[in-house]
Amino acid sequence: MDAYQREKEANYHALQQMIGTLPEQSDFNKELMRVAGAQIPVTKDLEYNKKEIFKALDWAKENEVDHILTPEGALSGYCNQWYSKLEQVESLLKEIEEHQKKCGVALNLGTCFQEPEGFGKINRNQIRHYTKSGILSAVTNKTHVLQSEDCIGRDNDKHGLAGVPLTEEVGGPTAIGMLCNDMWGWNEDPHTIRKDGEMKKYPIDLIMHATNGRNFLEDDPQYLPFNNWADGFLRMTAYKTLIPILTVDSPVQWDWDMNEETVDYYPTSSESGLLDFTGWQTSVPRRGRQYFYHDLDVGSTTPFKFARYLKDTDKPFNLMVTDKDGKRLFAEGVNI
Repeated sequence: MDAYQREKEANYHALQQMIGTLPEQSDFNKELMRVAGAQIPVTKDLEYNKKEIFKALDWAKENEVDHILTPEGALSGYCNQWYSKLEQVESLLKEIEEHQKKCGVALNLGTCFQEPEGFGKINRNQIRHYTKSGILSAVTNKTHVLQSEDCIGRDNDKHGLAGVPLTEEVGGPTAIGMLCNDMWGWNEDPHTIRKDGEMKKYPIDLIMHATNGRNFLEDDPQYLPFNNWADGFLRMTAYKTLIPILTVDSPVQWDWDMNEETVDYYPTSSESGLLDFTGWQTSVPRRGRQYFYHDLDVGSTTPFKFARYLKDTDKPFNLMVTDKDGKRLFAEGVNI
C-alpha cells in the first residue's frame, strides 16, 4: 500500500468512527453566547483610548453582549513607549474595570501592562479577561512580541495556554487568547494552538484574537500579500483546529493623530469578525469604527459540530475518502 492509499484509509477509518457514533443534534441543547468585537481606534493618547473602550462597553450592554473583545493595545496604545506612562495605565485600567462591572459585560481587553509575577514585575502585551461580574478570570500574554513593544513574550514551550472561562459556571465553555503575531508569526516556532500535537490537548470553544497590524492602502504593493497572509492563517487555523475565531483589529495606524476625518482612511490590516471551519460568519467593514456581534452555539463541542456538518451538509469537504480509481471508501449506510 502506497502513502496515498494509507492516507485515504486513515481518513476512512477516522471519519467512519466519527460519523458512525454521532449522536443526533437534538440530543444537545443549544447554548447561544453573544460574542462581540470592537474595531476601535488605538492611539498614543491613553485618555482617548479609555473613552473608546467605555463606548464599546456601553454598546455591548445595549446589545445584550456576553463577551466583547478589543484590539491589541486598546488601552496602552501600541509601540509607543507605553511603559513611560505606567501610573496612567494603572489608573485608567481601574476606571475601565469599574465601568465594565457596572455594564455587566465580560470584557477581553488588549493592553500592555506591567504584570506582577514570580520574578517581579514584567512588561507584558496581553489580553485581560474579565467576567461579567468584574472578576479578572485569566490573562493571555502574547508569545511572539516585537522589540518595539518593550515586552517579554510568553515562553511557547514552557508555558501552557490560559483557559478563559466563558461563563462563571465550573466546567462551562472555554476560550483561549492569541495576540497578533501569535496567529501568523514571522519565522517563529508556531504558537501552541497551531501545533498539531498540542492543540488537541485543549478542549476549546473559541479563540479570541486581538491584533493591531500595519495598515496599507489597497494600491500599496504591500497590501495584497499582507492581507492574504492574515486571511489565510485565520482560515487555516479555524479549519485545522475546528475552533471558531473571534478576531478584532484597529482601523488606524499606530501614530494616528485622532483626526476623525481620517478614522476611515486606511483599511484594517486584517478582517475583524468571526469565522469557523467553513469560513467567515460575519461581514465587518474594513474601515472605521465598527462594532459587531455573533451568536455562537457553545452547547456542543467543536469536533461534534464538524462531524455533524460532514453528515448533514450538501456540500461536504473533499477529505480524500476515495481511492485512485474513484471507488468510494465509506461502508454502505454511511452517507456524508
